[in-house]
This record gives sequence, C-alpha cells and structure tokens, in this order.
Amino acid sequence: MVLHSTAEFAEEHLEAVDLAPIGEMMLEELGHLLIPQLTRPDWWQVHRWRYSRVCQSLEMDSLASYRPLPLFFAGDWLAGGGVESAFLSGIRAAEEIISSFFDGVFIY
Repeated sequence: MVLHSTAEFAEEHLEAVDLAPIGEMMLEELGHLLIPQLTRPDWWQVHRWRYSRVCQSLEMDSLASYRPLPLFFAGDWLAGGGVESAFLSGIRAAEEIISSFFDGVFIY
C-alpha cells in the first residue's frame, strides 16, 4: 500500500530530520479514515519526493518514439498531472506497447 499526503502536509514537513513521527501521523489519519488496524503495519517506510509536483503537464496521455528504438513514456507529467494521471498514462502506454507488438513495430 502506498499512502500519499497532500502537498500542503508535505510542504509543512519538508525539512523534518526524523521522518518516523511524520509517518506515524499519516498512519494515524489512515486509521481514522479506513480501519484502525492499518495504523500498525508490520513494516513501513517514509519517503519524501522533493520535486514530485508537476507544474505544467503535457496534454497527452502517453508519449512514444519509435526511432531509433521503441521508447514509451508515462507518468504524472502527462495527462494533467497527479497520481490519477500517472495511472491512466501507464495504462495508455501499456496499450501502445501491446498494440506495437501486434502491428509489427518490434522486429526481432
């Protein structure tokens, strides 16, 4: 399970040295929102992405390049930004990859 905070929460705690209390606050809130048992995982880790917010995304859901080699790109920097956009972009890139196999783009 991946738990994300709001941008405001992340900004407020960006320079914290000890991330354990930050993670505990997030787990506590998760327990209030869903079920209390989620506040006590067997293992957890807090990771901070300093530059995780896209200021301006490209208004396309995936990006592909076929020369010199096929490359497919996906992420929150496409399709409007945010985790939902990253998810949908990944699905679209996967569809492009599958389609490329059947269209003969990949030559072995």
